[in-house]
Amino acid sequence: MLFFVLCLKMLYICFGKLNFKNMKTIIITLAVSLISFNIFGQTYFQGGIYNDTEWLLENSPYIITGDVVLFPGKTLTIQPGVHVKFDGYYFLEIRGTLVAVGNESNRIVFTSNKTNPNKDDWYGIKTKNNQGASANFEYCDFSFAKTVNDVDCCFEGGPIDFRNCKFSNNTTVLAGYTGYNTIVDNCEFTNNIYCITNADKIISNSTFIGNEYGLYQTERIAVHKSTFQNNNIALYGGRQLVDSCIIENNDIGIKPSYEGFELRNNKIINNRIGVQLSNYDGGYPPIKNNLICNNSKYNIENLDDINKDITGNCWCSSDSTVIENKIYDGYDNIYLGLLNYDIYDEECETILKSVIKVALEINSPYFNSDIAIYPNPANEMITVSGINKLKRIEIYDISGKLLMSETKTHIVISNLPKGIYVLKIIDTNDFMVTKKLIKN
Repeated sequence: MLFFVLCLKMLYICFGKLNFKNMKTIIITLAVSLISFNIFGQTYFQGGIYNDTEWLLENSPYIITGDVVLFPGKTLTIQPGVHVKFDGYYFLEIRGTLVAVGNESNRIVFTSNKTNPNKDDWYGIKTKNNQGASANFEYCDFSFAKTVNDVDCCFEGGPIDFRNCKFSNNTTVLAGYTGYNTIVDNCEFTNNIYCITNADKIISNSTFIGNEYGLYQTERIAVHKSTFQNNNIALYGGRQLVDSCIIENNDIGIKPSYEGFELRNNKIINNRIGVQLSNYDGGYPPIKNNLICNNSKYNIENLDDINKDITGNCWCSSDSTVIENKIYDGYDNIYLGLLNYDIYDEECETILKSVIKVALEINSPYFNSDIAIYPNPANEMITVSGINKLKRIEIYDISGKLLMSETKTHIVISNLPKGIYVLKIIDTNDFMVTKKLIKN
């Protein structure tokens, strides 16, 4: 206000007495100038944060001119609408607690200060979990970092949450592992190289569009109700569940690391390769209730010599030739294992036939090594032994037609004609063993 009064006095001295109309115009102009000065003010910062601190909207943008360290036991709170711009290859290191909670109309921005920014312009955020760090990011936008958030292991800090955040044009977005789960919910990933790496994260309700990798060599990262479109490789990893996701128009939808992901209830369509399969020490996770259709080269590609069960998935076709042409296994390359699968009707509601190429022994915690059918050959009744938690037993003829489905281990077969049959023994984890039965 004093500055405003002094300006008026100077105008009076310079231009003499002003009429009311001119005075009103000058006052409005000065008021707008003063507001603009406050809104577009900026704060330069580097060094340590040793006390609880708040970065205010009125002092935004904060221009980071050197590395910044938030020390243990201290909290940095960033107000909604604040922009944090890194004027070089610097980092923000969290050893205490960071609270960056924006809202839909006032998002918090972490980005480069360059006029023409590029990936790797600033180092990123280091979260020192091993020193008890925690962080809460909501409605935050991150761009042009080398690694948006890199977490040090293990078990000491947390939680670390990212909700309603956007990540674009970064080399790596979320890296490291913690020993507990980092939450990533309702976030957007676009035009990054590696979106999610390493381990210990739960991803839900998020979109991955136009990235090199959605997930890259991950383990212990679960993904729920998320969309992966137009990426080079959508999900590259394993050892967790991918459930109820849309995976489409990528070069490769699912690429395995170790034994790969457990896949349930996903829509995997219009990729070049839908799902690649692998194993670890002979074991592989269940792949059930997925829609795997219209992938241009292969719907399923086996990468090793282990025989696998992929029954319980729909291919959007009831034509066995069409389905087989999009499955790459030992029928195409003698060095690969064979894949058993089901043929559904085109509405994906009813199994028309099971294609059992090979009898399988599955490494399940509920199957004993001596799982057996007795008597075999049999006349009236059979008993299946060696399974602790049975889901069901299905009996097929040699053409793959389903004849019986039972939820008990003692099964009456007196009504079956003489011949050879295939039993699918399925546990509560949907692991399966196939056995041959002879009916006298």
